Amino acid sequence: RSRAFEGVPPMASAAGGSAAELAAAQADVARLRKEIEALGPGIVRSQMEKALAELEAQLGPTVPDLVRPLLDAGVAVTSPGDALALAVHCALVRSGLVCTAQMPVKTGRALPGFASPVQTRDVPADSVVPPNWKQDQEGATRFTYRTATRSLAMHTRLFRGMLVVQVGEVTRTGDSGTSQQPPPISIELRVEDFVAVEPGQQPVWRGCDDLLAKVQSMVEATSPASKPSPAPAASPAPRDKDWTTTEPLRDPLMVPRPRVPMPAPAFPRPGAPGYFDGDLFLGGFGGGGGLMGPDHPMFVGGAPLNYLPRPRFDPIGPGGPGGFPRPLPGQGPQFPGPRHGAPNHDHLRPPGFGDGGDSEPPPPGMFF
Repeated sequence: RSRAFEGVPPMASAAGGSAAELAAAQADVARLRKEIEALGPGIVRSQMEKALAELEAQLGPTVPDLVRPLLDAGVAVTSPGDALALAVHCALVRSGLVCTAQMPVKTGRALPGFASPVQTRDVPADSVVPPNWKQDQEGATRFTYRTATRSLAMHTRLFRGMLVVQVGEVTRTGDSGTSQQPPPISIELRVEDFVAVEPGQQPVWRGCDDLLAKVQSMVEATSPASKPSPAPAASPAPRDKDWTTTEPLRDPLMVPRPRVPMPAPAFPRPGAPGYFDGDLFLGGFGGGGGLMGPDHPMFVGGAPLNYLPRPRFDPIGPGGPGGFPRPLPGQGPQFPGPRHGAPNHDHLRPPGFGDGGDSEPPPPGMFF
């Protein structure tokens, strides 16, 4: 046995000393190993390594650096599930998260009937875990963390030898809710792959490097920088210089055409006289044609030869019996008078008729 370890009492197992003494001894062994590794190759280094290995066997398994703060803070671990949950918690803190907790605010005096106010504060580094960190007796734990820009929460639950771990963002009170909260990241860890607890002994953690890598991947997955940004809207394809379109250009100031086209006018019946269109009908089609046709009474008699044409007047009636228009043959009673040769019945008397200026009255049925 090397003289470097003379005076160190042998320890058969971790049960030979208290948890604090065991943690202190293992910390000394870890520092001593770093000193030995700094030595050059040779007899001294090889002998020290053998003696250190013998001492580590007496102390029991070395506590990994990841969970050593738990032993330094005297955190009580009663089950393998709790030991693994605490190891995940230590891995989250190692990844850069700051553990937070609801802690009472110290005030001057307590108000009777009111609970003490609480405030979210950082857990002290020497405490490692917040007070009352394990409130669920069924193997469930919950820790909250923060960064400079966001808040996170970790939930664990033990189920058939598997520890289900969920890490996700926490929605702050007062958020408008316009942004959708991302789903949490979940992993499942087999407890026996990372922790072994013997009755009356401290838990034995193993595979801490693998556990730390898994937890760091979870933290990176919840980071906003790792989330894919929405794809930009596709820009329209560039048009060629000779690009043309068959769609006519539209004036933005012009009133658009109605969706329902206006009904087309009814097709006029051939030879049917109207209010004014009878002046254009030729003789023999139900009207007298022009006002001064060859069948006009001034050419065939009935009116004095010295009667001169005078200006015509469009209808302003109806006037006279029956009003206008004059019905077609077979469609109603006919007024007396010739059917042809006279102007249409929808004209009023020209000036001079009936006012004493002419001795001869107009033919019957010619004017109203």
